[in-house]
Amino acid sequence: MPSKTLKKKPVLLTPESIEGTGLEFLKEDSLVRIEILGEETPNGSLVILESASEDIARTAAQWIASTLLGSNYQTDFYKADPEVGAALTVEDMDRLLAKTRYYPVNRHVVLLPCYHDVRPGVMDRLLLLLEDTRVPLLVILCTENYKFLPDTIVGRSVETVPLEVLPDHLRLEKLIKLGA
Repeated sequence: MPSKTLKKKPVLLTPESIEGTGLEFLKEDSLVRIEILGEETPNGSLVILESASEDIARTAAQWIASTLLGSNYQTDFYKADPEVGAALTVEDMDRLLAKTRYYPVNRHVVLLPCYHDVRPGVMDRLLLLLEDTRVPLLVILCTENYKFLPDTIVGRSVETVPLEVLPDHLRLEKLIKLGA
């Protein structure tokens, strides 16, 4: 899915508000897309964040969720959190399915990190989550490259957001400013 260039400056994701999160290394278009997703509830139930950095994608997803949910973040936000370096399992997905069966205060927002490496059966559970959940739901799926995802998943996405990082020389400047 090609990305379009946006002509808006981020208002909420200012350099001060994102300092130290990793988001400060994203290009402005990526920040604008994240901000729009946080401000305007997507019409569908799946958004794909594409990034080479799992930490940046996870931080962006959590920011979107906290902005969408506000004070209901603690009750309506869930994340599959496999061990570091481990892939999502069917059991991880079953736990998420169980949590999203009940009506949320606002809407369930589910974070699926590191979705580039999945085990058999996990895709089926994701489709079940997307199709059989009868409550308001948004799944934010993080991947290194959405092209490796099955068409059945990509086709259900309302938006694919490439999280593009700044060029090396600009990242280095920011690191120096941060005292690293």
